[in-house]
Amino acid sequence: MYLLLDIGRTKFRLARSLDGETLSAPEIIPTPETIEEGVKKIVDASQASDIPIEAMVIGASRKVWTESPLLIWLSQS
Repeated sequence: MYLLLDIGRTKFRLARSLDGETLSAPEIIPTPETIEEGVKKIVDASQASDIPIEAMVIGASRKVWTESPLLIWLSQS
């Protein structure tokens, strides 16, 4: 399974692909307030299926979770 995430300032979109060709309808929720809540959402999504994750693609706004040192480092790379 492949997970695709689009993390914006107001919306958090998560879609799955079982075959690498087609996508499920995205789950759209308000962006979690903290990176910890966001990571929990990603972990929950990955555990919702017995199919292992082969890859994950994440697109994230530079203006979301600005307190995270990891995201600050990634946005400067």
